[in-house]
Amino acid sequence: MSHLPPQGWGEVATKGDLALLRGDFDAFHREMHSELQAQTAQLRAELGAEITDVRSEIAEVRIEFHRGLRSVVLSLVAVMVALAAGQMALIAAIS
Repeated sequence: MSHLPPQGWGEVATKGDLALLRGDFDAFHREMHSELQAQTAQLRAELGAEITDVRSEIAEVRIEFHRGLRSVVLSLVAVMVALAAGQMALIAAIS
């Protein structure tokens, strides 16, 4: 009696049961794989668009930064030239 299943023969799976289960599992696996591929493709497309937007914004910020930096550098050069001219005028007046 030890070779009998604890709940009886009705609880034992047959090869046919296992084949049906395998078919159900394979179908589920294909469905999930297909859905995952579709979601991955959609995510890649969305990320690609977001990356393009970020790159565009970075390019705009870079242009604004360079314009601002150029303006500051030109202002500093103008101040330095004015200071140098003032020093030269002071030296000429003292001499």
